[in-house]
Amino acid sequence: MDSRKFSFYVKGMTCASCVRNVERNIQKIDGVEFVAVNLATEKGFVIVNPDIGFGELKKAVEKVGYELVESNESEIDILTKKLHTMRKDFVNALIIGAPITVLMIIHMFFYRIPYYEYFEFIFGTLSLLFPGRRILKSALIAGAHFHTNMDSLISLGVIVSYITNILHILGIHIISFGFLVPMLIVLHLLGRYIETFLKDKSIKELKSLMEMKKDTVKIIKDEKRIEVPLDTVKKGDIVVVELGSYIQLDGRIINGNAYFDESMITGEPVPVFKQEGDKIVSGSRCLNNEILAEVEVTGKDTFLNRMIEIINQAQSPKFPIQAIADRITNYFIPVIMLLSILSFLSWNLFPDIMTGIFSFVGYYLPWVPKDSTIMSMAIYSLVSVLVIACPCALGLSIPIALFIGSSTAAKNGLIIKDGEGIQSAEKIDTIVFDKTGTLTTGRLNIVENFIKEEDLRKVISLEKKSSHPIARSIVNTLEKHSNDILEFDEIKEIAGSGIYGKIGDDTYFIGKPKDFSNYEKFMENGFTIVEYRQNEIVEGYLVLGDTLKHNAKNVIDNLKNIGIEVYMFTGDNKKSAQYFGNLLGIDNIFGNLKPEDKLNLLHKLQIDGRKVAMVGDGINDAAVLKSANVSFAIGNGSDLAIENGDIVIIDGDLEKILFALKLSKKIFGIIKQNLFWAFFYNIVAIPLAFIGALHPLIAEVAMSFSSINVILNSLRIKKGE
Repeated sequence: MDSRKFSFYVKGMTCASCVRNVERNIQKIDGVEFVAVNLATEKGFVIVNPDIGFGELKKAVEKVGYELVESNESEIDILTKKLHTMRKDFVNALIIGAPITVLMIIHMFFYRIPYYEYFEFIFGTLSLLFPGRRILKSALIAGAHFHTNMDSLISLGVIVSYITNILHILGIHIISFGFLVPMLIVLHLLGRYIETFLKDKSIKELKSLMEMKKDTVKIIKDEKRIEVPLDTVKKGDIVVVELGSYIQLDGRIINGNAYFDESMITGEPVPVFKQEGDKIVSGSRCLNNEILAEVEVTGKDTFLNRMIEIINQAQSPKFPIQAIADRITNYFIPVIMLLSILSFLSWNLFPDIMTGIFSFVGYYLPWVPKDSTIMSMAIYSLVSVLVIACPCALGLSIPIALFIGSSTAAKNGLIIKDGEGIQSAEKIDTIVFDKTGTLTTGRLNIVENFIKEEDLRKVISLEKKSSHPIARSIVNTLEKHSNDILEFDEIKEIAGSGIYGKIGDDTYFIGKPKDFSNYEKFMENGFTIVEYRQNEIVEGYLVLGDTLKHNAKNVIDNLKNIGIEVYMFTGDNKKSAQYFGNLLGIDNIFGNLKPEDKLNLLHKLQIDGRKVAMVGDGINDAAVLKSANVSFAIGNGSDLAIENGDIVIIDGDLEKILFALKLSKKIFGIIKQNLFWAFFYNIVAIPLAFIGALHPLIAEVAMSFSSINVILNSLRIKKGE
């Protein structure tokens, strides 16, 4: 039974705790095979049984207080709207918070303002009703569904501060912390706005591939140019690729030549020159000329659509390290709430002990209230603990780094489909390559030419008349040697043998050799021989075969230099495998392998304790790609290989493997730094807040800057620092 896949957006999430609650409730539905929600993009992806509809998913998410949206809007539009809302809330909070801040400074340091507590009440109420209402709503929704989030702690701190202001106005002898209400909301919204701004910036970079997609193309019909919907174009249609436009369909140039920018697909900035007969790939851009192309691939099978589909499915990859952070935040917020209550109770139950500790530490801190009542200090410490421990930085440490890492990978021609793969990449000590189409081009090329220059014109002219695929390969390689095509008096092609042509009394032949024993040294290495004869006399021959990719040797050398052991698994014969292995400097070469043989060898390496990466492109590589610790699928390979790869190399450039290994180390190095500073900040700050030695306002500033620091540190992944 085939599975169904849904992509969706979740409204109302503010932290990793929200993500966990959404995922958990969707997973409760029978028939859900996989679910992943990404906080950075607010996008989710599920694989479900065919009988499960979008409505069931929507109800499950609504049960925990969030909204599931199957929107036609792009992520860019959705995040831009959110950024606008966050900016509006922050500006409103600032307008309300600025006057009370000025009044507070005057009241505390210069002049005791009469009825100052009423000003606190007015501005605090305005802050709660307008810019703070979304924070309170988020916390209330979470509470109503018996869970917590980042806004829960801030809301509690704000409400407690607001209550102290009301109690003070009613004549109860307690310090009013009403001034904290607008200030905490301002600082919290500032941190959220900066976070959203940086997410918006990264999303726009990641979505540049999607923006290449257009709705219409121009085709040639009855010698006229007609603009038609993209989804109506058929294989064999002739499309017009205009100067500066993105190619929407895969095909072959039939008229013209031009340079093409393929940087958004391959990551390579250097334009590629293509002419008649060359293939063009959807997503590349025509730079300097108009061309005509015959469509060969349409619809969902085009390269661009395949890559977009992969990106959509890869927006929410599961990373094992994220699960650890989720478990921590799962308990963190309830623990902080408990600690805040304990700090409140400790001041009331053990005032002498708390006062002694506070006096020792607080004597040197100018912001602590020196002459407060026990109840004031209890509330003061409760609010400080709630605010300082808001785990925004902890919640952001991993997802923001992973999101920026995925964005950086996509910009450089890599799509991370499985988070476990990129996480495991930094630990790889062994890498296995398939040969054909992976280390080699996978196409027949002329390896050696033993035909005289003056005879090449005859060979090309004859092969142009042949329908054999090998003839096409020869023509593509040798056509540049001659512009004039000979006309034969008689042409005869014999299946399985070759093609004859006659001019006057002379007969020419290109095809299968008379005597294969003359070419054993080539054939034992897997090469194909095409013999050229004139009047049945051998005048020369061509050696055809697969050739190495231009940078394969350099990649293998670099992998060995960083201590990674390299293997080659191939279904080709052993001599051919050994020939290419020797060219590349690979010592561990295995040929004549069936798919199950490859899988057994991979398992043997893993049993020996190796962390193995597999690189492949064919259907016969699918099983071993699925079983490897990390798998790299070649983007122009088979759909099955791509489906089972953890990381897709869009253009098949092997250099991207080295980039992926470096990126993996960079991402998880940054994550470790983020986690260290997030934990260090809490370890230092929470004890100070517990004893009342940390002002709630300073706590909120520290919390906001801790979150911003995590984001800025994560951006170093993109800069390659």
